[in-house]
Amino acid sequence: MEVRQAAVTAWSDTDAALAAALKQHLVVAFLGSASSGKDSGIRALFGLDFGEVSPIPGSTATLRVAKLDAEGRVLLVNAPGFGDVRAHVDERARSVLESLDIVVYVVNCEGGVTLDERRDLDAIRALGRPVLVCLNKIDLIRPKEREGFVAASLAQLNIDAKDAVITAF
Repeated sequence: MEVRQAAVTAWSDTDAALAAALKQHLVVAFLGSASSGKDSGIRALFGLDFGEVSPIPGSTATLRVAKLDAEGRVLLVNAPGFGDVRAHVDERARSVLESLDIVVYVVNCEGGVTLDERRDLDAIRALGRPVLVCLNKIDLIRPKEREGFVAASLAQLNIDAKDAVITAF
């Protein structure tokens, strides 16, 4: 029991230190549902490999933070997917919301937009932070259906086309 309590205390201390650090930097976070392509997007755009890319949803279970500049003024956060069946993982993903400055919200086009994604995106936008939506894995949609799919997804998410990019990470 003492070992368990020590582990819980150490994790709480780590979470507190992470929260304090995030408040002192420009924080860019990749958020979205499990297997939406957050890790792949980070690797493609920044060359950072957190070693978490997996076909198994929920492979990212902890917050990962990396410096984007030599001075460490800009931090990149790779969060676990929202909606993870493990409540503590979902909670960990959502815990970073108050510390973010810019959000890249990644949606897996293969599954279409879900009600949960719309709710999560609305909650993020309610914080007043800039949000860029990546409609990811567009290459999995038949070419002749892509234009209509993108238009429907933008409408379902209630976002303007200028606030979204189409990606295939």
